[in-house]
Amino acid sequence: MDAQWFPGHMAKGRRAIVNELSKVDIVIVVGDARAAKRSVSGDFYQRLGKKKRIFAFNKTDLADTRSVSGFVAGFHESRQPAFFVDCMKNTGISQLRAYLKEQQKDLRFSREIRCMACGIPNVGKSSLINAIAKRSANKAENRPAVTRALKWIRVEGSFYLLDTPGILEPSFSSPEDAFALAAIGCVKNTGYDEGELVIKIIEFMQQSYPDLLAGKYKLTTVDKEAIELYEDIARSRGFLRKGGVVDEQRASQAIIADMQNGRIGKIAFDFWENNGE
Repeated sequence: MDAQWFPGHMAKGRRAIVNELSKVDIVIVVGDARAAKRSVSGDFYQRLGKKKRIFAFNKTDLADTRSVSGFVAGFHESRQPAFFVDCMKNTGISQLRAYLKEQQKDLRFSREIRCMACGIPNVGKSSLINAIAKRSANKAENRPAVTRALKWIRVEGSFYLLDTPGILEPSFSSPEDAFALAAIGCVKNTGYDEGELVIKIIEFMQQSYPDLLAGKYKLTTVDKEAIELYEDIARSRGFLRKGGVVDEQRASQAIIADMQNGRIGKIAFDFWENNGE
């Protein structure tokens, strides 16, 4: 699937993040647990150099538990600090907060610890900072490109967090990456064709999670062409125009929103056993 979204503020944000690196002790790379590989991959992260980094995967409540368990075990085996969190329910936040505070012991003169949260759009960087800070320090919404500038947040005592705008690569490395990131809401809807995306979502669910697809939309069978299932769903949901014609815009937007918000069920695009591919 084709997708393209790299506005001017994103290029500016990439430069600003690199310029701030010398001021931080730890980089928290924030990803989406539904795409625990694709959401933290990209050439940009090579520009972080040898700066200490940890991973925080948000929206764990929306992810396939088999994928989460595999990544938890894989990161543990590779000795890479990684936390799977749910900022809405504060799951995993206390462990992440405790880890960050523990790192302060390694700093000279026990000075304040400064952490930067960075990642692609709409993975919940601002929500993560709010959860760690235990207050609404930043505006957070479930859509990409809400944060446009860098902002330092004082958490407590001598603990600071830097929120950064979401960044993507100028182009996606593969059509599969473009599809996965669009499907979980990390690409603005102006960056892809909704009709193409919704068919890809149905095809993905047919192949990987047929029972969830059938259960969500009360389908008697998913053994049809994706376009036929799309029309069945649209008609059952009443997305019709005059004359009984399917309202493609309403139907597509509704199914895409169901996927992005986890209403179809817990899914994953990445599994640890495929992490080397």
